[in-house]
Amino acid sequence: MGTALLKALFAASENEKYWTLTAEIIFENRASLALHKKCG
Repeated sequence: MGTALLKALFAASENEKYWTLTAEIIFENRASLALHKKCG
């Protein structure tokens, strides 16, 4: 589900002409790190 949501966010941001997205992820949040790494 996380992958689908992140990909939908990427698509929506491109449609709105946002080309840069940033995120702050704490080192201990391994699941979030893995998700963001998987999605690029």
